[in-house]
Amino acid sequence: MCNLSTQVFKNYTRSLGLSENTINAYISDISVFEKALKKPLLEATRSEIEIYLETRLKAGTHRRSVARIVAAFKKYYDFAKKEELILNDPIQDLEVKLGPRNLPVPLSEEQILKLLDSPRQDFIKTKNSRLKRAYFTEALILRLMYSSGLRVSEVCDLEVSSIHFQTGMLKITGKGQKTRLIPIDPQTQKELSEYIKINRDSGELESTKVFLSTHKKPFTRQALWKMIKKHAIKTGLPQTLSPHGLRHSFATHLLENGMNLRTLQLLLGHSDITTTEIYSNLSSEHLRQTMEKHHPKGSKNN
Repeated sequence: MCNLSTQVFKNYTRSLGLSENTINAYISDISVFEKALKKPLLEATRSEIEIYLETRLKAGTHRRSVARIVAAFKKYYDFAKKEELILNDPIQDLEVKLGPRNLPVPLSEEQILKLLDSPRQDFIKTKNSRLKRAYFTEALILRLMYSSGLRVSEVCDLEVSSIHFQTGMLKITGKGQKTRLIPIDPQTQKELSEYIKINRDSGELESTKVFLSTHKKPFTRQALWKMIKKHAIKTGLPQTLSPHGLRHSFATHLLENGMNLRTLQLLLGHSDITTTEIYSNLSSEHLRQTMEKHHPKGSKNN
């Protein structure tokens, strides 16, 4: 049986509009599987795949990672069928029991304020101009992530040309190369304008990305994770706080303050509203607690 080359599969997934991060993850997932079974994926049976996925789950692999592995395999088999390398898809209609989904725990509005204030306090305290620039960058990134709900990759990939100051909008290219418009508040606009002017006036830059390190290099996903963890620790917030935690908080707080799911779906860039509905569970819990607190018959003591 013929096998698909990595490059051919990469080209196919790129044609689908998948991000490079997703494509590389798919390639890695398939490679790990083939090394474990010592055979090409195209020669694997449905039973072998099911056992492999169950083994990964029992070994503690996160449910989202297993779901991604399944997605990688399905894309691989879809292309193999188009290329007539296989007649039947061995995992057609495959359902993997991933277990209960862990709901994200958003930060409270008070916790968010503490987090956003952390780099600003560092900015005020230091006299070092290089550090001031670094703290200004960190403060602006945190503010933008919470005020817009951007994914970590969208922050790192944000282009100067994607900021439309006249309309107060960000043009974001998200998963699947889908674009969406996100409004930005006046204060964030002002700080973005100042930040870009400072960086661009200080010399020629090769990068067109908005956020740059003190070495004038684009911010990486890893650097952004480390920065958020640093300020989480400083402010006594959970050390497990991630960039996605800010996105969860953005979505939950909007729902708690009355935004409808459809509008939130557009802001988050979800292709399927069922993905957005996870936040309605979190918001419903907030409503229940609020009613118990304020309704005369809502208290458990009444």
